[in-house]
Amino acid sequence: MVVQPQGCVPALYRSRRPADTALYRAVQNHLETFLALCRDDEESVSPQAERELRRSLACGILAYGVGG
Repeated sequence: MVVQPQGCVPALYRSRRPADTALYRAVQNHLETFLALCRDDEESVSPQAERELRRSLACGILAYGVGG
């Protein structure tokens, strides 16, 4: 049994909704254009950065699973 200090009430879990944020929508709407422009300008986006941007779009979508 976990004893809570008097007056402390644990917060209820609220799932995050990343798809509702401006950052998510910007990445979702412009990632492919950004990557294409970088290739056209002979700039490089590291494979790790591209992977993480793509993974961030899967965040919060249960169809992609949970965790790592």
